[in-house]
Amino acid sequence: IDEIDLLELQRRGENRTLSEFLTAMGDTVNSEDSKRQVFVIAATNCPETLDKALRQPGRFGKELRFEYPNYKDRLHFITAKVSEFILPDQKDQFNLEKLAHYTHNKSYESMNLVIKDAMLKAKIDNNGELTQRHLEQALEENIFHIIPSHAKDIPLHEQQILAAHFAGQAVALALLESNLKLAKVTIKQVMTELTEKMMGSHLWDASHKEQQRFEYGKLFTYHEKDSIDMQTYQEKINLIKLHVAGFVAEELLLGSCGYSCHAENDHLIALSIAKSLTFKGIDEAKLPKHMVKAYYDEAAALKETCTQEMRALLSKHKQALEVIAQILLEKETIDYEQIKEALVS
Repeated sequence: IDEIDLLELQRRGENRTLSEFLTAMGDTVNSEDSKRQVFVIAATNCPETLDKALRQPGRFGKELRFEYPNYKDRLHFITAKVSEFILPDQKDQFNLEKLAHYTHNKSYESMNLVIKDAMLKAKIDNNGELTQRHLEQALEENIFHIIPSHAKDIPLHEQQILAAHFAGQAVALALLESNLKLAKVTIKQVMTELTEKMMGSHLWDASHKEQQRFEYGKLFTYHEKDSIDMQTYQEKINLIKLHVAGFVAEELLLGSCGYSCHAENDHLIALSIAKSLTFKGIDEAKLPKHMVKAYYDEAAALKETCTQEMRALLSKHKQALEVIAQILLEKETIDYEQIKEALVS
């Protein structure tokens, strides 16, 4: 039974479906008649929505939990799939390790979609001969969800804001010592992750706000190793600097910052990371008000200190910042190799 959560097997009022399902499972799983015994296997991405009676021994007593494939398994899968479409002596023409890094937290089907789409692009573009460029184009569209062409004719001054902001973040991440690595940066339109809502909730939810379906510009990152998101104090400080770098870059390259490019999101993330350090992991709801205010003030001061340090760092590398912003204006999407080249030169 795939996506068993859609049957709404929860104890809400008189749920006849749940009652009948439990009875049927008892009759089939525990039957002494071998002809009536049935193995029942269910799959769901929302196990927390199943009634606890279903997860007891004698029903769904054995529970298997799955994670997304790790780097080693992703690389093995991508290599095996790509090998179906190329000759053995062509393997050196591909950087499949890059694809394995960039598909962190993605399913096998997501990776399969990238390879299928790359093959389709190869057939249209190159008589069926697959190249690294086809794979990266497919990855940008299907994993990073970058829209390949603009639906709007964006004025130059807005493009310059986007280029300055994301050049700042890209340079910051390239210069800071961090376990988080830069994959690509774009000023193109990117599809956002939509939060699932109950149908018709806008009719009674006073706080309902239409979700933003697209955003312009995004920094894409990855971890070299399989990470469980454990961070040192300095790594968190660097993350704060990363999220304020875009605003600093706008000031340095454009003379001022209008805080119109990802402003609320970046500021909230930076402040949230600062709070995690000043509150030392303590839930603010459990603290007296005077301590909460003191820790908030400390977090705001820490964020401001990080902003000043990022201003000094980007000022030192202003020439590289200008070059990368210009490349972003021209190419719209660039990867780490191009940013590194600009920094080195």
